[in-house]
Amino acid sequence: MTPERRRLRIWLVNHYAVLPTQPGGTRHWSLARRLVERGHRVTVFASSFHHLLRKEMRLGPGEARRAESVDGVEFIWLRTRPYAGNDWRRAVNMAEFALRLVAEGRSPAAEVRPDVVVGSSPHPLAALAVERVAARLRVPFVLEVRDLWPETFIELGKMSRSHPLALALGRLERYLYRRAARIVTVWSHARDYIVRLGVDAERVHWIPNGVDLGLVPSPRPLPTDGPFTVMFAGLHCHTVGLEHLLDAAEILQKRGWKGRMVLRLVGEGPEKASLVRRASERGLELVRFEDPVPKAEVYDLLSQAHVLLSLHRDIPLYRWGIGDNKLYDALAAARPVVLTGDPPLNPVREAGAGLVVRAGDPVALADALETLAGSDPASLEAMGRSGRRYAEANHDLARLAERLEEVLYAAVGEAGRQATSPEVRAQDAPGQAPPPSAAKKRTKRES
Repeated sequence: MTPERRRLRIWLVNHYAVLPTQPGGTRHWSLARRLVERGHRVTVFASSFHHLLRKEMRLGPGEARRAESVDGVEFIWLRTRPYAGNDWRRAVNMAEFALRLVAEGRSPAAEVRPDVVVGSSPHPLAALAVERVAARLRVPFVLEVRDLWPETFIELGKMSRSHPLALALGRLERYLYRRAARIVTVWSHARDYIVRLGVDAERVHWIPNGVDLGLVPSPRPLPTDGPFTVMFAGLHCHTVGLEHLLDAAEILQKRGWKGRMVLRLVGEGPEKASLVRRASERGLELVRFEDPVPKAEVYDLLSQAHVLLSLHRDIPLYRWGIGDNKLYDALAAARPVVLTGDPPLNPVREAGAGLVVRAGDPVALADALETLAGSDPASLEAMGRSGRRYAEANHDLARLAERLEEVLYAAVGEAGRQATSPEVRAQDAPGQAPPPSAAKKRTKRES
């Protein structure tokens, strides 16, 4: 008989974590809630300033910090100064969150020492702060890689590899990889990238983004009234390339789809004002911009569409996979998906859940939307059902929480089924693992 493993006290840090009552990604709320259901005690640390809405959401005047319990998950909201765009004020906000987090490790809140701390890296300063807290409390540090720094900046053309900031971020990246007891990535093939930096492949685990099926209603029939509706719901940012969707809308409008098709762009982001202006200047009557909705309402919104979009730029960065949470929401909503780009693990292609087109090609995108608009409803519903089945089988956050639990147990050295067993390695890395000889050389070099 296997002895029952102890329950863990887990600190989970994500600067931008939100609740389902707000728009944005709720991955960490969902994972934390499932871990609590499995008997663990979880505290999530996040900023009280909402990154998408650009406003204070949790704290009253004069409050610097608030603790609250949501569905058994303990949240610590830390005040950080506001910002309106991607300028120096946002950089100050990042630094302030990191400093407040380090202070939390010295405060009375740390009197009940965690067993393990998890730091998510929507930006690396937060992950560095978590590593420092873990070192002070003498507990394992688990790094969740959400973006590849500085690779994302470099491949988006924001800076060269020789730029001082790129060099500094590269050093910080390698430092965090060395210090982490385990590394979790949402990118399907990022293990290959991380291993190239000298990290033992056994320490890297793939736990993708997913869907909280408790929030997802049963599949609904396609709309029968109004125009054919295409929807993008997500962050309006540079990495998405929404200007190509505007180009596709112009092509469709010239082809006579005005009044018969509508493209609904739902969300916020640094590119939205520019996109709204360009659509107005070009007279794109097919395009409608809408405000974001709370995550708890997003599936009702998605069910209003005939087709959903998962858009990406044509950049080499995506050879490591994609971490687009919107894609899994779209699959769970049981609607056909048009995906731009062809990552190494392609859920739309694997599931037969829609169409895949070249990224950055407005004509191909317009052709795909026209093809689906001319398809019979039964074919569209069959694609949607295939995507829903794929999401349930591969991206259920309840199952992903179990995989995270195994990684955390491995980090603290617990007995039981190890996260590095062959079965879990197969889940962690869909890409080809490095040859044993290379892994041996890396291990010798690190020791």
